[in-house]
Amino acid sequence: MLRSLWGGTRTERFANPSEAAFAALLDAFAIEWRYEPHTLIIERRGELPLAAFAPDFYLPRFSRYVELTTLRQRWVTVKHRKLRRARAACPWLRVTLLYRRDLAEILAGPRPAEPLPPGSVDRAAAEVVSRWRPAVPWLIGLGESGDALRARLGRALEMPSSSVLLERCGGAARPQIAPVPPAGADLLLCCGTLDTGLACHLALRACWRTAPRSVRVIAPRERERRRLVDLPLLVRPWEVAGERRGEGIVAGLAVAAG
Repeated sequence: MLRSLWGGTRTERFANPSEAAFAALLDAFAIEWRYEPHTLIIERRGELPLAAFAPDFYLPRFSRYVELTTLRQRWVTVKHRKLRRARAACPWLRVTLLYRRDLAEILAGPRPAEPLPPGSVDRAAAEVVSRWRPAVPWLIGLGESGDALRARLGRALEMPSSSVLLERCGGAARPQIAPVPPAGADLLLCCGTLDTGLACHLALRACWRTAPRSVRVIAPRERERRRLVDLPLLVRPWEVAGERRGEGIVAGLAVAAG
C-alpha cells in the first residue's frame, strides 16, 4: 500500500487511492491540476476514432500531463505501448510517466541526503565566480544535500547564506527561509538533486517573496524523467564514477535562471 506524507481526503472522484494521494501531493505544493480533462485520439480510420489516451492528470501552468502506472507489469507494457502511440500521434505531447516505485518514493517525502558528486563543489564554485563576480550572490540551501552544497560553497567563496525549511501546515508545504536575505540581493538556490521539481518550485516562490534582484538554481544532479515542474535549466554534464545512469540520473551542473 502506498503511504503519503501529505495525507488527503479527496478519494471519491478518483479511480484508485494512488491518484487521490498524488492529487493531495500537488495540492500540498500549490500546483494547479485537472483530473482526466482531455481524451486524446491516437488512431483514426477516416473520421472514426479507433484508439484514445486519457492521461490521469494535467498541470495547466506547465502544459504537462502526468500518467500514473501502479498496475501489474503486463498492464504497464500495454500502457507503454499506448503512450508511444500517443507521442507519435501528438508530437507536442508532454507526459511524465510515474511508476509505482516512483510514486511511493515521492509520496514518502524527502529522500535521504546523497553525497555530492566528486568535484561538484569546485565546479559549482567556478560557475558562480564566472557568472556573478564581482557581485556576491546570497546562497540558499534546500534539503540536506542542498544545505551541504551551500555550506561548502559559502566556505570556499566567503558568501552569506540561508536555508529553506519546508514545514507541513495542515497538509500543505510551507517554505521558510532563515535568515531572510536582504531585498535586492542576487539569490542562488542550492539543491542536491533536481527530481520532480516540486520542492524547488516552492522554494523559488519563497525566494521571490524576499524581493531579490535575481534568483537562480544550482544543482549537481538531475533526474529529469520524474520532472513535474518546469525549470529553465542549462545542464553541462560530466562523468562521475559510480553514477547510476540507468535510473535517468544526469550528473552535471544545472543552473536555472530565475
